[in-house]
Amino acid sequence: MKSLGQQLKEARQLKGLTVEKLANRCGLTLRTVYRAEGDKADPTMETVLAIARELRYPLRFAVKGEVMELVPAGNVIKKWPKGRSPEDEE
Repeated sequence: MKSLGQQLKEARQLKGLTVEKLANRCGLTLRTVYRAEGDKADPTMETVLAIARELRYPLRFAVKGEVMELVPAGNVIKKWPKGRSPEDEE
């Protein structure tokens, strides 16, 4: 499973945005985005949601043992218990 930082960076690159453009659009500092993408620090949920909403990109990531998925339609967050994932529902 890719790290949260790897997923954030990949999503940004797929949208063709620079770190600076993404930070400006999200109201975040460059340092915050760089640190989140580089897995240098655990970003806050607010930071992750701001980035995911701006990118309009579904992100799956593990947070303290839970798999979470941001669903683009309405930006709803779903949680699955530790050891389960969205694929279990298919």
